[in-house]
Amino acid sequence: MTNKTKLKWGLLCCGLIANDFTISMSNLADQHEISAIADYNLESAKKFAQKFNIKKAYGSYLEIAQDPDIDVVYVATRNMHHYAAAKLMIEHGKHCIVEKPFTCCPITARKLFDLSKEKKTFLMEALWSNFTPAYIKLREVLKSGVIGDLVHIQSNYMDNVFLERVVNKKFGGGVILDLGVYTINSVLVAVDYQRPIKVKAVGNLYQENESECTVTAVLEFSNNVSASVVMTGNTTHDYIDQINHTLYVGTKGYIKLSAMVNCPAYLEVNGERFDTSANDNNSGYNWINTYGLRFEAQEVRKCILNNEISSSIHKPEHTLAISDTMAQLHKEIGMELSPTIEDYDFKII
Repeated sequence: MTNKTKLKWGLLCCGLIANDFTISMSNLADQHEISAIADYNLESAKKFAQKFNIKKAYGSYLEIAQDPDIDVVYVATRNMHHYAAAKLMIEHGKHCIVEKPFTCCPITARKLFDLSKEKKTFLMEALWSNFTPAYIKLREVLKSGVIGDLVHIQSNYMDNVFLERVVNKKFGGGVILDLGVYTINSVLVAVDYQRPIKVKAVGNLYQENESECTVTAVLEFSNNVSASVVMTGNTTHDYIDQINHTLYVGTKGYIKLSAMVNCPAYLEVNGERFDTSANDNNSGYNWINTYGLRFEAQEVRKCILNNEISSSIHKPEHTLAISDTMAQLHKEIGMELSPTIEDYDFKII
């Protein structure tokens, strides 16, 4: 590849987030091209391709893995298929980004990163927050020392989420993996992704024998920093701006990230407000602020051009720290996930 070469993308699955990723990528048409979409349902893939003028539509993930024209694949399947889908792509030499949560457990996350090293392919969790203007500014302010030594972090992500993929345990559901990944990331980014030395949590389920819908946790770190997080899919969407934020408290001041925690429109530092919105004014998005998905794609292209197999902004170690912490939360509330699906049958179960 050269600086003038378009990076050719393949998409796995044509769900809500794939829709938003495609719209956001329209901002980068000079450097990126979505060339193929694959779904276990060929008709769904064809409809998606027609909607977005994508050249190729496949009815299996293997076909996209074998397509020689595809440089990088965006894995946007249901959570329980992330591991097997990414593994299939990497085995065929494809660069890959995998929607959050990267995998449903730390063991499979480590397996994927080991495989990418072996195959020398780029691999990254598609945790787009870390590439947005808000998180770039957050890291800058934290590093400046303007709020002094960090003392406490408080992060909320509360919404109304009763989607099947979140409610059902067999799909790798639950608010920890779906919403909580953002709250945990907003905490760990401020402590350089060290693992908490102590975790206490309580939670409850959507319904008996299904996934957790509300979790409240307290985390303690070795540098005398504490954190509290609240995540729930069982509240109204009407007041989302009022109830969601992340607050960083230091010995000399504070930083407050606005809602949504995944892509804040602004942050406040000791009373001064900084606009971090990157709204592209496109229509058709399903989720709030997902116009910011394009920033992770820019990072992917930069890394691939530089022959790098991981990002220096969102490193494999960062993903593993998040995965380990989420596993601790699951253990604390007594929540056992369904076993990870490792075969290549991607039908809905």
